[in-house]
Amino acid sequence: MGKNHKGAILTLVERRSKYLCATYLSGKDAKATKNGVIKLLRGMNVKTITFDNGKEFAYHEDISKKLRSEIYFAHPYTSYERALNEYTNRLLRQYFPKGMDLRKATERELKELKFALNEINSRPRKSLNWKSPSDYLHELKCAAPRGQLVNESITLIFTNNQQYLKTSIASYALAF
Repeated sequence: MGKNHKGAILTLVERRSKYLCATYLSGKDAKATKNGVIKLLRGMNVKTITFDNGKEFAYHEDISKKLRSEIYFAHPYTSYERALNEYTNRLLRQYFPKGMDLRKATERELKELKFALNEINSRPRKSLNWKSPSDYLHELKCAAPRGQLVNESITLIFTNNQQYLKTSIASYALAF
């Protein structure tokens, strides 16, 4: 959430590869969130999505129908159920500190978000045997039989130059 609760960055993190995707939202309202999720995940094989319990996810049924996926919600006040997303949001805070105005995504801010995503997704992780999320995801995609989708989960952050990964989404949260 941005300065004075204006604007937001929507984050989705893939649970298995820990790959992060994000995008700017003009506000934390349900319609902007719904449109952002659908725009980001359209054309992807999304099996499940887990949301926070905020009012910004009020259109979860529309998202479920449009993406043909099951929607789940974390229990109230249990951020530990979304520990990976919370950790990844903390990494993103290194590039976008609290109090930053997120209402408008200028070309400069979009470049900064793209840079931050690249940096975070290129950072090796102990839990991935010291591989980066990008490398691990690439290995998963290459290991899948030709013409078959890899069955995995992902949390994404919206960007204007979206990468459509053929994966299933398992975790989703509105950050900041």
